[in-house]
Amino acid sequence: MKKTPNFSYLLPRVRDEFGRAKAREVTTERVQAFLDRLRDEEGLSASSVNKYRTILNSIFNEAARHGRYDANPVQGVHQFREPPGRDRFLSIEEFRLLLAKCKDPELRTVILVLCLTTLRLRELLNRRWSEVHLDGPAPFISVPHTKTGVPKKT
Repeated sequence: MKKTPNFSYLLPRVRDEFGRAKAREVTTERVQAFLDRLRDEEGLSASSVNKYRTILNSIFNEAARHGRYDANPVQGVHQFREPPGRDRFLSIEEFRLLLAKCKDPELRTVILVLCLTTLRLRELLNRRWSEVHLDGPAPFISVPHTKTGVPKKT
């Protein structure tokens, strides 16, 4: 089951900007100006500004899907380029501290498997025993369907 993102914390700014406007007054240019202001004047990151674009886009897509609006003005607004994410690894000391604080043996096992395999939690929890291969010189877990669409063995 795919989880829908919850952007409700964005709504106050969206309402402040567009709450009194009629749908026809929400133009591509007006949306772009709003997003530019969030980035340039309020100092929001590209990622944060893109979330505002996403919620506005979703609102107009939903209206169009239900026949209440004909064209989505947000489609003409491109997302801001986001910097690449960074990899953050635990130091050996942080890893030891994490395991020491983990009193539940099942949780400790889950943490160990996640840290040693790079599986996402949902990928691990959705595995069947037929996908866990413990025999052989290099045990691995097979993940045929991943978030990125690329199967993996880890």
